[in-house]
Amino acid sequence: AELAARRIGFEICQTANRVLMAYDSTKPHPIAHLADMGCRIILGTDDPAYFRTSIEQEYAAASFVLTSEQFAQIACNAVDLAFCTEEARRRIRNLATAAIGAR
Repeated sequence: AELAARRIGFEICQTANRVLMAYDSTKPHPIAHLADMGCRIILGTDDPAYFRTSIEQEYAAASFVLTSEQFAQIACNAVDLAFCTEEARRRIRNLATAAIGAR
């Protein structure tokens, strides 16, 4: 609850979490629970060469536990938390909105 209340953003790599035994891997990864709590999470690869993962694999793994609404929020979080200017952030949001509307 404190992470959500403080609006701290953090990157999750389920593969690294599993390899490093950061959670009980006999249970689903807690990423969905964190998303439900309102934590500002994004997906990442940590060290892709070491953990032998890719961003595509991380999204695929997350697809087993996240809803489409949670994925949408993660995409918004990625834009909001990116190390870029507000102008770049605005352009990315506009491109994403246009792409979604074109479907």
